[in-house]
Amino acid sequence: MPQAHANSNEFGSTENAKVLIVDDDIDLLKLISIRLKPMRFELKTVTSAEEALGLMSMWQPDLIVTDLQMPGISGMELFEKVHAQNPLLPVIILTAHGTIPEAVEATQSGVASYLTKPFDSEALIKQMQIALVSSGFTATQNHTVTTSNEEQWREHIISKSPMMDALLDQVQSLAQSNALILFEGEPGTGKDEVARALHLHSKRASKPLVHLSCISMPAELLEAEVFGRVGSKTPEAPELAGLLQRAHGGTLLLSDFNEARPHFLHRLMIALIEKKSKPIDSDVVYPCDVRGIATTALVGRYGQPNNTLWNLGAKLDVTILTVPALEDRREDIPLIVADCLSKLSDKS
Repeated sequence: MPQAHANSNEFGSTENAKVLIVDDDIDLLKLISIRLKPMRFELKTVTSAEEALGLMSMWQPDLIVTDLQMPGISGMELFEKVHAQNPLLPVIILTAHGTIPEAVEATQSGVASYLTKPFDSEALIKQMQIALVSSGFTATQNHTVTTSNEEQWREHIISKSPMMDALLDQVQSLAQSNALILFEGEPGTGKDEVARALHLHSKRASKPLVHLSCISMPAELLEAEVFGRVGSKTPEAPELAGLLQRAHGGTLLLSDFNEARPHFLHRLMIALIEKKSKPIDSDVVYPCDVRGIATTALVGRYGQPNNTLWNLGAKLDVTILTVPALEDRREDIPLIVADCLSKLSDKS
């Protein structure tokens, strides 16, 4: 599916329209959600007509897009049930080539439109906009986006894996605490993204999330970068505000923290415990109420030769969470690839 473009001026604004997508193909639901994201719909997806009817008892959409052939109640039967209760609610049918005659018959029965699979994203968006405007929807209907914090804090994580869902459940339960969280996992598993989700769901979400990769910073500069340096206020030795000062009230995320020297980590842990610190070569104390999050691929092995460092960690509320490897959640790979291709398309 080509990348969709959020250009709705031709049809008027359909932003905030409540759209329900029904399809038993979970991968297709994920891809449609990604493509429709620029349109700023209030979007919900379900995998069966039965789920759709149950959801609609609590949440009334402005538009339904449904697959025609599904196990149980078909898309046409769903339309008939919806149409009997609300004749003005537009329904778009998605159909395979072999069922085009059925789709044509459906439009004659009142279905707003139909598209054959595989369909063009821009064509889908155009048909959705036409259906919404034709039904009388306008952005001035005082619709509000009701995407809950439950959805917002994790919306940047592309996954349908039960293992990732279990991890995010743990993240959700820990988010409101000030516990120091260590995420371990293989490179490319999304440790930094999960750490960001933790911050977004925490009580510090409105404060800064300051991110530093220990592997990209020379060891001799890392300490000054984090704690700050007084300097002489000259170009040769400028004053430097440390990341702990900039993250005050928020969160400090250290990626690849195992690359940092034990002396630096020891000093950082003390600062997190005492909620105060000093710039390099200075006695000036500044407050730093900061929640610490770290990521690494080597938590266990790194801890073994540095027992004194990790014994200090016992004074903190430390929790280690493992981000599952991609080989253990292969169902996520097509979704991640599609998301990357979509972002590359946006840049071209």
